Amino acid sequence: MNNNKATVKCSILGENFTLSCNKDDEVHLRDAIKSLQESAKVLLNANPNLSPQQAAILTALKALTQKKQLEHASAPFLRILEEQLDVIESVIEGATVSAEPHKKVS
Repeated sequence: MNNNKATVKCSILGENFTLSCNKDDEVHLRDAIKSLQESAKVLLNANPNLSPQQAAILTALKALTQKKQLEHASAPFLRILEEQLDVIESVIEGATVSAEPHKKVS
């Protein structure tokens, strides 16, 4: 196995998975698995007539909805950041670099 890869075994809604990811992403993957398991469990406890497949789909929709909400909420901040970066870039482009040393004025 590649030394930069990690293997994570888990069970989600009764299905067993062996997943691989970069070692740097292993903690994030384990956190995502735990969050998915908890969300599916809460959903199934509240709606015992759902099948595991229905619970998986609804859990995925909830996660994607939350992602979109976060993206939408952060959009104004990203726009402001982009505007500020544009200002900084124009200042840098407008700056001139002098190769002559500064002369002391007496």
